[in-house]
Amino acid sequence: IQPPASSSDSLRKNLKECLATLRTTGSAPDSPPDSDCATKSFNLATCLVFNNLSPSEGLKIYLETFERHGHSDSALAAGIVLTEGFHLPSSSVSNPDLKKGSEYILKSSKLSNVQGKYELGCLYYTGSAEPFIREDMMKAYEMFREAAEEGHTCSKFMLADFLFEGVPDVCEPQKGEALELLYEAGEKGHRFARQRLLEILDENR
Repeated sequence: IQPPASSSDSLRKNLKECLATLRTTGSAPDSPPDSDCATKSFNLATCLVFNNLSPSEGLKIYLETFERHGHSDSALAAGIVLTEGFHLPSSSVSNPDLKKGSEYILKSSKLSNVQGKYELGCLYYTGSAEPFIREDMMKAYEMFREAAEEGHTCSKFMLADFLFEGVPDVCEPQKGEALELLYEAGEKGHRFARQRLLEILDENR
């Protein structure tokens, strides 16, 4: 959930108080106070980046939150911002940092972040981070399957796309599983999954 721009001051205050408590108590990494501060840092960064209040500061907070707390959502968000150039200065948008961005997406997936697995699968699928992550249909398939098995809706749609007709040297056609995945994704509100199911029904009338 993206915090509204109007919440930035309160988010800063909450984070400041949380970090002060952390310093006072000396809480260990992954303890409840530490995790709470990581979440507050992430929320502030998200507010700053995606409301275009201070994208560079938000990106810095994402990176610091990952380095300090090992927060996988922050690693993923930093990776997406860097690879896509979201709300960064025009010079960064036209020249995104694909190398650093793809590294952080990879780090988030290695921390078992299911969205990170999906995003990494997309990089393998599209080759959009080449030459740092090259197009690789097998690795894309593996990432989508892994995330789909964890219940990730968009990964179910992508896995179904692989399985419906099959992909040479990657997977054989498995239409039954593909239809099941499309149905599950559609039930979760995936618009394109619903559209694809309707197309398949029309084709078989």
